Amino acid sequence: PAKAFGLSFLLPGLGQRYCGRDGKALAFYLGEGGLWSPFTALKIRQKWREDDLRQYAENFDGAKIAGHGRDEEYYKTISKYLSSEDYNFEVKLIARLIYPDDRAAQLAYFDQYSVKGDDTWAWASPRTRDQYRIIRHGALISDRHANWSLGGLILLRVVSAIDAALDASHLNKKLAGGGLSVRPTLP
Repeated sequence: PAKAFGLSFLLPGLGQRYCGRDGKALAFYLGEGGLWSPFTALKIRQKWREDDLRQYAENFDGAKIAGHGRDEEYYKTISKYLSSEDYNFEVKLIARLIYPDDRAAQLAYFDQYSVKGDDTWAWASPRTRDQYRIIRHGALISDRHANWSLGGLILLRVVSAIDAALDASHLNKKLAGGGLSVRPTLP
């Protein structure tokens, strides 16, 4: 049972094939292919949308995003504020709330969290920012759906491995009951 479990965990259906359960093996093989296909397509779609996102931002807000290694927090931030100036104003307000009587701490906070230099942006209008949000949302949805497919692949492996171990156990009991000592093998 351990070998059948391991084979099916490696590739769903392989443990079933090892046990001579070709119909089940085929079903698990098809399930594996059926889950890898959408995962791959969704990851490609996500990449395209992220490329569209960066290009849109460069065209409509002047932000030089491509090739700067921006993190997800940056993309989220530029979708919330019309400009880095608006964002920095809010950072200044937060600094005053956190450190109401400490000007040096306010300045240090602002220096740490404000946006400067190549990180600045200014959307041409709320409409262009909203269009950016729509494109970004599409990329996030593609990623979320790809993750669901990945979860399905993991679940398929667990189910296939348990099923193969049970098949091997039943097969071993049948063989032991008949006095035979034949071990199933892959061709």
